[in-house]
Amino acid sequence: MPDLSHLTDHAENNEETPTVSSLEEVTAYSEALIEKRAELKIMEADAKAKKKEVLKLEQELLPQALLSIGLQSIQLRSGETVSVKEDMSCSVKDYSKLYDFLEEQGDDALMKTSIEVGKLPQNILNMILKEMKDTYDIDATSQLYIHPSTLKAYFKRLCGIGEGVEAKVPLASIDEEMLGTFTFYKVAVKKAK
Repeated sequence: MPDLSHLTDHAENNEETPTVSSLEEVTAYSEALIEKRAELKIMEADAKAKKKEVLKLEQELLPQALLSIGLQSIQLRSGETVSVKEDMSCSVKDYSKLYDFLEEQGDDALMKTSIEVGKLPQNILNMILKEMKDTYDIDATSQLYIHPSTLKAYFKRLCGIGEGVEAKVPLASIDEEMLGTFTFYKVAVKKAK
């Protein structure tokens, strides 16, 4: 197989595309591509496995170990600080139920409404919503929406997840048909100065 280092040299130096001088060279490039794709697939699988190991350490083993001995942080001999804090992830399952819940809490302003009408000429897009139906007979559909970051921050605060926040509503009382939640511990490592 011919030396293919000029391929990467070309990309780094922004030179013109190298010329292919023979069928043998085309074959070599093709074989090299197949080999590199296989190597990349193995590297991606290794990275996925390592990520899984890191998550297990970050979200299970280290938080459990620290909390079981009554610590939230520890400073290592290297000077790095490892700390743990509770965090949360959530996803909406039923927007109507969520809206009713937020309304009961007095926080319905967090919910946003979006309208989908499909592709329209620009001049129609500039019209107000009422005129869309009256003037152009275009039926718009509305959909309730809350930004995922807003949703997470709201329920973390409401359910007392995190540092120094008292729960107004217990997480266990949240309707599972309305909202999917997952609490976990998050580990942070600060480098020594």
